[in-house]
Amino acid sequence: MGMRLPAPGIFFLILNRASDNVTGTMGTCPAAGDVDSFLGLGGTCMRSDTVEDYLKAIYALQEQHGRAKTSALSARLGVTPGSVTDMLKRLAGQTPRLVCYQSHQGVTLTTLGVQKALAVLRRHRLLETFLHEVLGFSWD
Repeated sequence: MGMRLPAPGIFFLILNRASDNVTGTMGTCPAAGDVDSFLGLGGTCMRSDTVEDYLKAIYALQEQHGRAKTSALSARLGVTPGSVTDMLKRLAGQTPRLVCYQSHQGVTLTTLGVQKALAVLRRHRLLETFLHEVLGFSWD
């Protein structure tokens, strides 16, 4: 049985502090109120730190070079090219589609993928601002 969120529309912030690493999630509770479906565990949409890292990296490389090549993603994310290829195939095969991937050509974000990447960037910046201004963490 999945964990339940507060009432729909209530803003929440979940912080996880392990040693000096702080991670967090913030957002608005979904109407269904079910964490599993909100995180994409019950459907076809993936939502994880790894997917968010890929979206941000693809967005940055696409802004610089027009598309993100596997080798550039591999170097930026610190993973093997084979792992990048596997993840790009998974992302390209999910619904709704966030990326357009062609073997040996690289990857670009779809319009929805750009929106999701920008939402991730915004959420991370808001979280960083909260941690700095409210909780007193340093920017680094």
